[in-house]
Amino acid sequence: MKALLESVGERLPEDLDERESSFTIPETYEIIVECKDESDQKSIFEKLKLEGYKLRILTL
Repeated sequence: MKALLESVGERLPEDLDERESSFTIPETYEIIVECKDESDQKSIFEKLKLEGYKLRILTL
């Protein structure tokens, strides 16, 4: 983050700049499926759920 801020001419506040700020983001493997319509979404969701996949529905 420090390098990103410096690249746009900004700096971290001094109290943050001196702190060790590292963290690990766990690996995930995901697929986004574009469906034709709500019916198609429901059908694909049900099929994959029966196959044992952990699913979330996203409608935009």
